[in-house]
Amino acid sequence: MFGKLNGTEIVATIAGDQTYWRLGAADLQRWVKSLPPSATQDNVSRVEWVGEAWDGSSDVIIGERSWGREMKAADIVSLLRKLRSGIGTLGNELIVPPEISNVRICRIASNSVLVVDFDLVDFILPIAIDGSRAIGKRGFSISAIAAQMVEFVKGADAIRPAIVDREAGMRRALEETTAEIGHAAAPLWMRLGHVSYYDDPKHLPEMGYVLLLTTINENLVWAPTGSERIHTVQEVHDHPGRQLLSGLSHVEG
Repeated sequence: MFGKLNGTEIVATIAGDQTYWRLGAADLQRWVKSLPPSATQDNVSRVEWVGEAWDGSSDVIIGERSWGREMKAADIVSLLRKLRSGIGTLGNELIVPPEISNVRICRIASNSVLVVDFDLVDFILPIAIDGSRAIGKRGFSISAIAAQMVEFVKGADAIRPAIVDREAGMRRALEETTAEIGHAAAPLWMRLGHVSYYDDPKHLPEMGYVLLLTTINENLVWAPTGSERIHTVQEVHDHPGRQLLSGLSHVEG
């Protein structure tokens, strides 16, 4: 269904009535899986930072391959239940309790993390379980992790204006950059990089973003291309593919 569409049309088909920055891993997955291996291999696309949507029933290995620990599906369901309960007690309409569709697994190099995307209405906050503090002889303490995640979300909400202002500038820069490139690119994903649940939310206004564009690659195939740890508006404007894609767009035109 994507074969004859351009980048803007591909994103529109994926997004439906959502805006691109609200898309989840499951939204992107069907298109990414339809692409040839060359479109996503060698970390060029950075889709590993988006990861795969959790199916709601599979166990997940968290951490490095050599010492990772299995997190049972029942543990993840329990975590979500405790998160919904904890967030419900906050009574804050700008924090949406997470569901199964908000869980994804990111496998970067040899490390796997479980990410819960918290919808704070104005932005999406990805909080990760990376294994480094969750693994021990007694395994995962779901109650403790859930409590720390809720506290992290509260901390993020407390500095909401700083995060919202920064993200608004980043989105505007991405949209301006893709508009300048023209038909050879469209915005696909922009989100804070996932942060461990035990970190301090005060660092969020300086954290890196992950962004992906839908572009025509060197094989003239529409594919995701991205950057990780983008920190400033200028870095978005200076996206590495900007000159090449702008030239390609003008040639096509």
